[in-house]
Amino acid sequence: MGRHSRCLQLLLALPWCVQASVFAEAEDKRRGKHETYTQNAVCRQNNCINPLFPGLNDLPRLEQLVWQCSTTHEVRKHMNFCKEAVRYHPALPSPNKTAQLVSDLVKAQDNAAASMFFYHLSGMGYEPWEHQSPHLSSNKCVQDVWKMVCFTYFPKAEAGCKVGQATPYVRPCMTCCQNYLESCSVECCDESPQCSFAHSMTTDAGTSIVQKGYVDAVAPSLLCTGLGSSGYRTSISFLGLMVMAAHGLLQLQ
Repeated sequence: MGRHSRCLQLLLALPWCVQASVFAEAEDKRRGKHETYTQNAVCRQNNCINPLFPGLNDLPRLEQLVWQCSTTHEVRKHMNFCKEAVRYHPALPSPNKTAQLVSDLVKAQDNAAASMFFYHLSGMGYEPWEHQSPHLSSNKCVQDVWKMVCFTYFPKAEAGCKVGQATPYVRPCMTCCQNYLESCSVECCDESPQCSFAHSMTTDAGTSIVQKGYVDAVAPSLLCTGLGSSGYRTSISFLGLMVMAAHGLLQLQ
């Protein structure tokens, strides 16, 4: 069954599926221009797909946009797909000409992340519609793809930046890239996949640019977007401390 047929069957259950399928076709056409990780056409040991990392080819475009600071509280209430991944103050693209609602800006980025998630999982042989809630998935690879796309399309705002102020695009930390390589068991034939790199590539407009990888820093860091493993366990840890404290008080009584 083709990609479009499966998307149509699951249109009600997965609203971003059709959009992602169209997006995937456009990406397929760009593969010849953007193959930056291998020169060996038969090199596909395990999950060595193009692009190698989810959202990689969008990084140069995202860096060219003008971004403005926002807050976790303001952004997460409009999120769906990335809500559980963005636990930091993110930046949003600034409208080019006319003013736009924050909700519209957030939903556009959220849909872009969901589309890239769908496309990348499809490339690795997964059935994306089986992972509509990746934050609840027991599959570590699926979770790391989800985190990478959310960190890519919702970059962290600069520390101390006020709402509405301009802020540069902050790439994801190398940590999330390394986690992805490990959990998805990515292996390529002619070279070991690297998270920090610089490759020459040609854009759709025919311009030659240098495609850079991820920031050589461990999350959480002021230099890059991402969370440490503790970032996803904060609420659980706090609850555990409260339970321990309550238990101690009961013993003292």
